[in-house]
Amino acid sequence: MIVYREESRPLLTLDAIASIRCKCGTLATGNNDHELSRDLLIEFGQWECGIADALSPSCDLSDSRLAELRKFSVALGQVFARSWRGQPRSDRLIRRLTAMLDGILSFSFPDAVRVTELEGYAYYGLFPEVFVAAAERFFREARPHHSVCIGIRSIGTSLSAAVAGAIAESGGSVESLTVRPRGHPFDRQLQVSDAIRSRWRENRHFHYAIVDEGPGLSGSSFGSVAEALSDAGIPDSRIVFFPSWNPDSASFVSRSAAERWNHHRSVVGEFEEELVHSGWMQRAFGRGHWRDVSAGKWREVLYTEPSEFPAVQPQHERRKFIRLDHPQLIAKFVGFGARGQACAERARILSGAGFTTNPHELTNGFLLSSFVTGNPAVSGTRSRELVCRMAHYLAHVRSELPASAPVPWDELLRMVLYNIGETLGQDWAARAERIVLLRHVVEDGATYRLDGRMLPHEWIQTATGFLKTDVLDHHHDHFFPGPQDVAWDVAGTAIEFAFDNAETEGFVDLYAGLAGDMEIRRRLPFYRVAYTAFRLAYSRLAENSLSGPDGDRFGCLASRYSAALKREISRLK
Repeated sequence: MIVYREESRPLLTLDAIASIRCKCGTLATGNNDHELSRDLLIEFGQWECGIADALSPSCDLSDSRLAELRKFSVALGQVFARSWRGQPRSDRLIRRLTAMLDGILSFSFPDAVRVTELEGYAYYGLFPEVFVAAAERFFREARPHHSVCIGIRSIGTSLSAAVAGAIAESGGSVESLTVRPRGHPFDRQLQVSDAIRSRWRENRHFHYAIVDEGPGLSGSSFGSVAEALSDAGIPDSRIVFFPSWNPDSASFVSRSAAERWNHHRSVVGEFEEELVHSGWMQRAFGRGHWRDVSAGKWREVLYTEPSEFPAVQPQHERRKFIRLDHPQLIAKFVGFGARGQACAERARILSGAGFTTNPHELTNGFLLSSFVTGNPAVSGTRSRELVCRMAHYLAHVRSELPASAPVPWDELLRMVLYNIGETLGQDWAARAERIVLLRHVVEDGATYRLDGRMLPHEWIQTATGFLKTDVLDHHHDHFFPGPQDVAWDVAGTAIEFAFDNAETEGFVDLYAGLAGDMEIRRRLPFYRVAYTAFRLAYSRLAENSLSGPDGDRFGCLASRYSAALKREISRLK
């Protein structure tokens, strides 16, 4: 089933170096700000990754330019590790960074490279600080004579720099490179040059650290690098994994990866230990008792009975914490750098119009906002106040949050027909093919940075009226719909709240009048099918991957979406 959308890969030009140079200059003036060093580590890592992919399109090469980029990244990792541990700024290291950057600019590089979104830094609250802690523990326990840190691109580029930098700051001898395993996601294979393999064979006594986010469903990226090292004669005891979590290798799709995983030590840093129990959170967010409400635990705050809980897929939730002392606050991870800034600006736009709570501060990838308790709405709510509020909200999104991308017709159509075939069967998919007649109507629409999921429990009735929660970034994550026609959310509202025909007409009339969107009814038949097909597929996948109450809750949702989707297909003309 299709729930992920095809994200565009932005173009990063050599102008990115200007920003990096500017930030290095800020470090050189004496600013020892840890957030700045993290931003530098991530920003340069993304650019380095794009350059490495461009210079090594099918096989990872031994290239002097890539070697210099790695040296710079490792030095950045040292600066980052020092700032995290509160150590004095090293002027010698800063001067070295500046000199290396000048040398890097003398090389010939592609004018522009395509880069991917680094999901851990964007969505899942992955902090390179925990990799510093893991590297320090590894060095204390193993006392390696010499280490080689191998980062798996993409995000492993900067994560491996953090690991290498921490080892260097601990007093170890270290070098680093990055690689890109290729092939089917469940069977990645590593291709490296003979020069790289020869160096590995010559240095079989070194320790090799393989660094990346994950592992994912297969574990094959980690496994492919370990396999290549083993083939070069590196003993299993000297190959160490640095993942972002401890998996159950028995669940890997790749049997060879599962077997390989059990041969090697894994060293994992813990977010809770490094950033919660250490007191960092109180220093960063403010004093008080901060309660972890990630992975669905927020339901314990808003509901009195578990039987009332809405369905949650914990793996897809952002990290979030609340402070119930006065003033009540919520800290939600929204991403580092420009991504977090965009979410903060969106929050200001929506809170300024009274649709969500006030944002206070963006710090360390978390947006701190006011936290207001209230009663979540449920499907079937018929409150006139809420209906009016939702119509005003969608009209405001259409007015204030336009997007530049065109409507992705081909991608939407593929998602819809494939999901219908997988969930309802090919007969229903054949009947749904009538939506192709709506192509010109849909493509004529504009896209907006909308909410993407008008789930009832995300509307909270407070003492001052209804507020919308979870409004920040679903238009910019890796799930459907992405930037899309507001008709997606208009349709979603009618589906989620189980409006009958008359209620739907009234809601659409109200929205259309407020937004001046007089063509909405022509586009709605397509989006009612598209929204429901996506939510049905998502619910089925969640039902199959979760056990216990949430699996059951998604099963109930899937049954409801299934019935709704059949009705929507039957209405197509």
